[in-house]
Amino acid sequence: MRRRFRIKGTTEIIEAASMKQALLILVDPDGNFTYKNHWYTKSNRKSWAEFETSYGYSGIVQEIGEK
Repeated sequence: MRRRFRIKGTTEIIEAASMKQALLILVDPDGNFTYKNHWYTKSNRKSWAEFETSYGYSGIVQEIGEK
């Protein structure tokens, strides 16, 4: 099942099977980051994750729905 993700505050939307895969596509394909996964409990189980790279880039990747 493919889900849609984006970095909060941007318009680029990608499709991925999991949050980890979305982070690898949107943040750093080498996996050079740390993240903490979260869930919106009242919005149909959408997920989001806080991330931070080793070079200081940080933000939120959010699931925006299924296609």
